[in-house]
Amino acid sequence: MIVFLSDNGWLQGEHRITGDKFLPYEESLRIPLIIRGPGVPKDQTVKGQVSNIDFAPTLLDAADASAGRTMDGVSLLPTARNPKRRPQRALQIEALAPLFAGDIPINAWDRPYSGVRTDRYTYVVWTETGEVELYDRRKDPDQLASVAGDPAYAEIEARLAAKLAKLEGCAGKSCNVKP
Repeated sequence: MIVFLSDNGWLQGEHRITGDKFLPYEESLRIPLIIRGPGVPKDQTVKGQVSNIDFAPTLLDAADASAGRTMDGVSLLPTARNPKRRPQRALQIEALAPLFAGDIPINAWDRPYSGVRTDRYTYVVWTETGEVELYDRRKDPDQLASVAGDPAYAEIEARLAAKLAKLEGCAGKSCNVKP
């Protein structure tokens, strides 16, 4: 089995950020994932979100092995074989405070956050300030205008805040929170 991926995306001028990889925007979060090997049909593209936490379960599944520990992610092989079985869940996104500790130069935008990403929405809470950003990527794919605090999105914002609370500290199957 051959797996091609990256550990992060990179912003290079988007959102007026001259270069960074730790931010909750699509340019940073979305990375390529290509899997080819036994049981993975060729020339097939599956759209949707998966997470780095899915890579280990996928490789273990391909090797017909077990982890011997609780895994937060899911194998992507069932999805590769049948795209209708792709995981439908909210994913936690985060940049933790220790990432920015020590002698690492920090710019104005490298700050800790935690959030939730679904197929449609990105919800972010900046840890130090409590500031919230909410993007409806269907209407605003470039994430240029946060709708946090907009009464039209109040129910969605509350639902995503509840999902984030459920995802923080989750383990195993409890991390598979419906979108």
